[in-house]
Amino acid sequence: MRPACLASAVFLMFLPGVATAQFVTYAITAEVIDVYDPYGIIDGAILLEDVLVGELQYNLSLPDDNENASVGSYFAMAPSDSYVQGSNAASGFFETTDFFAAYIEDNAPWGADYLLFYGSGDTTPSALDNPQVDYVDLDVELIDYDQTVLTSDGLPPALNLADFEEAHLILTGEWFNPGTLSDEFSFSVEAVITSLTPIGPPGPAGDFNDDGSVNAADYTVWRDGGLPASDYDDWAANYGATTGGGSAAPEPSALWLVVVGAVADVRRPRGLRSL
Repeated sequence: MRPACLASAVFLMFLPGVATAQFVTYAITAEVIDVYDPYGIIDGAILLEDVLVGELQYNLSLPDDNENASVGSYFAMAPSDSYVQGSNAASGFFETTDFFAAYIEDNAPWGADYLLFYGSGDTTPSALDNPQVDYVDLDVELIDYDQTVLTSDGLPPALNLADFEEAHLILTGEWFNPGTLSDEFSFSVEAVITSLTPIGPPGPAGDFNDDGSVNAADYTVWRDGGLPASDYDDWAANYGATTGGGSAAPEPSALWLVVVGAVADVRRPRGLRSL
């Protein structure tokens, strides 16, 4: 065997095991229907009927932490490829990558199939950096009163906006008020979702040629491109991984949303947000 062939054979013998991940990614547009801003943090930057854009992504392989056969609870801590996030001129590239959760209830006792995708993060690098904003939560809430969307408490591999009678994007800023010694909303914005458009998820770490797969071709890019050793570690850890959609997603686009306490009481059954 020639030396070049021998080297290739040895290289292939020691390739890492295959790792896979399946992502669901949606671009979201929504129209603002309510703004609550008692401390002037938003200060008129978001108005009723403004059109907002965001992005939702979740990993279908997240484990269900709820033993109830009709209720699914899913969590992902940072760093994570599951998120709800967005940005616009007012929010300044807002992200909720600190924490992600999903709550799925199939045939809920109150008469609906219920899905809540929940992102939480700090306000950096957001323009929302304010003494009265300790952290922000960003939710995608979907309700099907016909109870036909879900057949289990698993994360759905696809979402169709037409299946839901209620669909909201909700952004809340929250802080600890030393005057009342309690956590309170510092602002909130609520928007009705007008479109859910599937898009390809980002390529896995180690996909240096952006073809949706981590394979030997990416090793060649790393070897010939002078990339750092840490990139090789990403390639080795993810060799064999592919994206669910096979194409890279654009950077998360625009968004802004939320709910005032009174609106939340009317539109969201109390207690469902406790993941």
